[in-house]
Amino acid sequence: MLRFLVSPDSLSLYRAIVTEVPREPELGRIFYAQGPARLLNQFANYLVSATRCGKLFCPEPELAAKLFIGSIVANYQILGLIAPEEAAFSDQKMRTHVNEAVSMFLARYGVCSAKRS
Repeated sequence: MLRFLVSPDSLSLYRAIVTEVPREPELGRIFYAQGPARLLNQFANYLVSATRCGKLFCPEPELAAKLFIGSIVANYQILGLIAPEEAAFSDQKMRTHVNEAVSMFLARYGVCSAKRS
């Protein structure tokens, strides 16, 4: 997911959407509904299921989905948009970043963390 979201094609599409939204606000709403909102909703639904099964403790799945996806994507996407020459991250560096984001997420929403709260 991260590699796709920070690919040159994805970043070019994102730039074009952001450029056109002031003239065509509906374009932004459509893009968000068909892209980011869909991803967030799918992940939030997964978090609901994982909470029901006892694998996670996630009382606010929509917020948790936003926090998790943001922690993975935001820095790389911003760099790709404003400093593309700085955004050439190795697969290993991206993997490490994602693993740390997962660890951080589980520290908050894992069932073991819920028992500590």
